[in-house]
Amino acid sequence: MKKELNSILTEMEALGRRMSREQEVWRAELADRLRLGLSGDKALDHYNAWMEKYGMNHLKVKKA
Repeated sequence: MKKELNSILTEMEALGRRMSREQEVWRAELADRLRLGLSGDKALDHYNAWMEKYGMNHLKVKKA
């Protein structure tokens, strides 16, 4: 039981670190996008480029 709980704790800590990193990248991208005054498809392209650059393809937004 202790081994299983330690495994869950390790996974939760890793998830917390990953989410913190994703939040840092998201905030930096948003600040850059606002600084550049991007909107619409240009904003979406900018966001997706940042997510790809930082290896966060799972956060990219698909265009319609």
